[in-house]
Amino acid sequence: MATMTACPACRTVVLPGQQACMRCGDTLGEKPVRTCAACGRASGEEARFCARCGHALDTPAVPPEPPAPPADTTDVMIGAASFPKRLTAFLAALFSLIVAVTVLQIVENRYFQPESTVTAFFRALTGRDAEAAGELLTSVPGAVDQVLLQDSVLKANGYTPPDDPKVENAEITGNDATVRVSFQLGGQRHEQSLYLVRDSAATAGLFHRWRLAGGIYSLDVAAAGLDSVLVAGTPVALPLDEYPTVTLAAYPGAYTVSLPEHRLWAAQPAVAYVGGSADDGVSGTAVELLPAVKDSARTEIDEQIRAYLDECAGKRTLTPSGCPFSSYSYQEVRKVRWKITQYPQYDLSPAGGQLVVTTVNYGMAEVSGIVPSSFGAGGYPYSDQVTFPISGTVTESGGGLTYQPAAEAMD
Repeated sequence: MATMTACPACRTVVLPGQQACMRCGDTLGEKPVRTCAACGRASGEEARFCARCGHALDTPAVPPEPPAPPADTTDVMIGAASFPKRLTAFLAALFSLIVAVTVLQIVENRYFQPESTVTAFFRALTGRDAEAAGELLTSVPGAVDQVLLQDSVLKANGYTPPDDPKVENAEITGNDATVRVSFQLGGQRHEQSLYLVRDSAATAGLFHRWRLAGGIYSLDVAAAGLDSVLVAGTPVALPLDEYPTVTLAAYPGAYTVSLPEHRLWAAQPAVAYVGGSADDGVSGTAVELLPAVKDSARTEIDEQIRAYLDECAGKRTLTPSGCPFSSYSYQEVRKVRWKITQYPQYDLSPAGGQLVVTTVNYGMAEVSGIVPSSFGAGGYPYSDQVTFPISGTVTESGGGLTYQPAAEAMD
């Protein structure tokens, strides 16, 4: 009778001759010699299949592939991960654009508006920088003398720039603009409308500058009979003709007009306020100096004219040559004697760079002599009283003054 045993691992009945438990694959107490590659279960030497998982013991195990995630779930995860990066990049670009636009707007408002040009123009005048002021103009009038449009004039003590400029308002119409500006000049506040045009060429390819179509004013200077004056210390030639006036181009400001150091003439300096309002009661843009002969010059001229007349009176003839007085007689007069009883009064006026002497009150002279007798002995006295003018010119030469009698007096 056969004896049945049980598997020591799972207590399954084991038939006689069985090498391993049919249920759990246990080797029934023997040392396992084969291991399942799939589940690691030990099997006997003769086993061809794993008693646990049924895997063929001669075939290596293939690990199962993990299940793939759904396609829509993958897209959602990728999109969710990239969205913050794209949003950050967009916000950064938007911020940079806003900053760039803001900076450009600030630059344009500060440097490329009509008001900016007007402010810079008056700042240049205050800084006495004629070159900087000129760069803000469209052009300089070519029909007037431009001697005052230079740094040396604006830096001179004889020039005072406008003070406390303020832009009141600005109106822009296309490429044209009008800016109303006020400033202090000559102790009063003035207002002016300045006209500007926009440059066609762009700066940095973005901005168009505004330039002043005005800003230059005319200053008329006259000094009758003189050939030059000083404007803010700068020599200015005057025409020696019927209209001795010169028209000068000038920036706004106060200019002192005076005479250069002269042997003959002196004049009270005058101040021209250029660029002020036309109805403000200030001097305006025309100045005429009224030269007067210096006392020292008149004294020197008096001495020369008296010396000339005294020399004429010393001549022993009724018609002294080159003299302004004479007497006429149909008879011969001997022992002639002249005496000036009253010297003429005269005036001095400038003309052509010299002084012209003209009579104000005539002088008087007496002449005496002897008319010889026709019988050869004795005679009778001759006397006459005449009035006479004085004329001529006075010139400066060699550091001195020279009186020259008029040509008619020399005949």
